[in-house]
Amino acid sequence: MTLEELIAKYVALRDKKAAIEKRQKEELVPLVSAMNKIEGVLLQSLQELGGEEASMKTAHGTAYIKYATSAKIQDWEAFFTDYVLPNQAFDMLNKACNKTAVAEFVETHKQPPPGVEWNRVATIGINRPRPK
Repeated sequence: MTLEELIAKYVALRDKKAAIEKRQKEELVPLVSAMNKIEGVLLQSLQELGGEEASMKTAHGTAYIKYATSAKIQDWEAFFTDYVLPNQAFDMLNKACNKTAVAEFVETHKQPPPGVEWNRVATIGINRPRPK
């Protein structure tokens, strides 16, 4: 196959995949809706039965309460300067660098800053031709 034929085949496959995903998403709507309603009833029931650690074991499975947590900084100054630094609470911080800032550093200095591993992976993107 030529590169032109490969690109045409890829676009056709991508379109077919998108159509299948759209159809599946539409087919799942009533199922997901019913499941969400059941989850709501079960959550409320378990909370009323036993609070945070409640569960219900049946012959068909066990329902239990799960918790998703998140922590978002609303005031960096209060968090970092007023709490983390004076209390040496560095365990409350993630050890990560800012990818955009490191990319700019690499662009300027042709190498990452000390202690940072920089990776760049090539992938392929394929756009349709624009209408004329």
